[in-house]
Amino acid sequence: MGGFILIILADIFLAFCFAGQKYFESKNGSSPAAGSAFSCYCNFFKTVFFGAVCTVTSLFFKEPKNSSLFLPFSWLFALIIALLVSAYTVLGFSLLKKGGITLYTLFLMLGGMTLPYLYGVIFLNERLTVLRTVGIILIIAALIFYNINFKKENKNNKENNQTKKSNLIYILPVCIAVFILNGFVSIASKIHQIESSLPKADTFEFSFLSSALGFVFSCFLYLFFKKAEKTSNKENKSIKNKQNAEQSPKGITDYIKNKNVLFATIAAAFFGGISYLLQLKGAVNIPASVLYPLVTGGSIVFSAAADKLLFKMHLSVTQIIGLITCIAGTFFFL
Repeated sequence: MGGFILIILADIFLAFCFAGQKYFESKNGSSPAAGSAFSCYCNFFKTVFFGAVCTVTSLFFKEPKNSSLFLPFSWLFALIIALLVSAYTVLGFSLLKKGGITLYTLFLMLGGMTLPYLYGVIFLNERLTVLRTVGIILIIAALIFYNINFKKENKNNKENNQTKKSNLIYILPVCIAVFILNGFVSIASKIHQIESSLPKADTFEFSFLSSALGFVFSCFLYLFFKKAEKTSNKENKSIKNKQNAEQSPKGITDYIKNKNVLFATIAAAFFGGISYLLQLKGAVNIPASVLYPLVTGGSIVFSAAADKLLFKMHLSVTQIIGLITCIAGTFFFL
């Protein structure tokens, strides 16, 4: 039961992380440069936090000779995770221009749940029960209902619909790639945590390594997207002044000049880091076929609650149906 409490707490903290990210986007927009800047700051604050935790644990709770921060196995998997996250981040930004952000979110969450579920069943000999199978089907259905708008489009949106259909050939392969990449992020985390034959970093140190490498890759992404947006703005001088102001890339420090934005970013990093830490702790003993569906289902429910409480968001009928379905699905894993 203690493991499930950890996952519930991880879901709650993850919801607060999403809320901080949403506030950042409401003030800075969701351009690739802004998104990569947010990733830079989050990973930086996580690195500082986990670095402090590692220092304290090393000084007071274990001998210096037992430090496992520089073990090759952990560096390899931290690097793999950082590369995979950077890859699906780049793909996610590219989907913004094609109007596929809804599908991106859907496939991202589905990949992070179903691939480790299958990995646990096939490679770790975890039990494939009828109840868990029903549960994962319900959570998949909940994801679809919560993320996709089923309303019938009016005539004024026909042109927009045609554009979306023309982009479908591009969007679906990218979404499938996002599905696979995020799925392997979860699998890599699980593999590292259950490894018993090779020396590895402890959970705090592995979190530090993942955040530090994530920070490095995020900085490269920010520089790349900032340069790309500058080039794009030069080629589109006819854009209205207002649009130019919205799309023009800022300096890296301009994104957090507002104290509330800075606080929201630090909070997102802190809660996101704690959530990941708890998930890593849970990955040691909780089966992958249980852990990741619970993380996905719980994050949907608690994120919806955070949106309602913090942003006064109105839920559509399909979203309410999705939440009810999600809650029902998660109970099959308890």
